[in-house]
Amino acid sequence: EDIFAEVTAAAVELIPGVDTAGILLITKGGKFESHAGTSDLPHELDELQRTLQEGPCLDAALDQDDIVRTNDFHDEARWPAYSAA
Repeated sequence: EDIFAEVTAAAVELIPGVDTAGILLITKGGKFESHAGTSDLPHELDELQRTLQEGPCLDAALDQDDIVRTNDFHDEARWPAYSAA
């Protein structure tokens, strides 16, 4: 857990435009585990993705070949329910 906290803290410190970070793990059984959020927001977004069964972290976790990035969720068509929330 400590290494996760170091990674998320470094993301906020080193990546321009990043205000908060967290790590989402999805177990083989499909359980969502939200770790090392630098605020409550990553945990809330992980729960929203679990509930809606769509979202950027879900796509990135399930398709390891994808790099998932978006600049504006208002214009994002890949996850309509998540983007609308």
